[in-house]
Amino acid sequence: MPSYAQSVIGVKDNKVYFNDLIPETEYKVEQTGYIKTRTVTADQCGLIKMSNTDSYPILNSGNYQDLYFKENDYWYYWTNYTDLTNYPKPSCQQVGGSYILDGVIWDAGDGTGSISFIVTPEAIYLYHPQLIQPYSTHTVYWYGEWDDSNGIYTGNTRITKLKANSCGIARLNLAPFQKTAYDFPNTNYRWTLKQGETKVMDFNPNSSQINYTPICKKGIKFEPVSYQ
Repeated sequence: MPSYAQSVIGVKDNKVYFNDLIPETEYKVEQTGYIKTRTVTADQCGLIKMSNTDSYPILNSGNYQDLYFKENDYWYYWTNYTDLTNYPKPSCQQVGGSYILDGVIWDAGDGTGSISFIVTPEAIYLYHPQLIQPYSTHTVYWYGEWDDSNGIYTGNTRITKLKANSCGIARLNLAPFQKTAYDFPNTNYRWTLKQGETKVMDFNPNSSQINYTPICKKGIKFEPVSYQ
């Protein structure tokens, strides 16, 4: 069996190039720092419910979690789940020909009026009538936790599948990630290349820029003397 000294060559034209992978083999890259995007719509009262799902998890871990509402340019954050004994989950109730919110409402404290913001393991409930109107649609970004030690949001993990060609070369396009990444490029990012569930290597997507890339023709690899 041949041995493969897998490596990252560098970045060219916004793509990361990998070398010496197993030819014709599928890999995947776990990209941390990714921002989840979600579209939500308020109900008749202007109440928004965002459920906890595998693709859009809501965490409880004693550090800041942040949601950003794009259209309103407004942030909501929390550190722990809400005490439902004192702040029960709100609901929208019809009274005659009107709809009213049944729940605890308080002043936002920043001049944006009244608010109800409840976080449970199953869902987030948000009522903020000065910014969120009934039936309105909003684009929400979830940045993950705030990492004080590194001064960045941890973000989420994006999985991108790759396949090495017959020469063992693969490339990762950075453009899809950059569209919703926080503070990219950032030297604190550490991504992982895996074959199945086996880690091949950790790497930084901010690798050195290169002027040339290897060429593969009929399974034969041609490499420049220097990539720089």
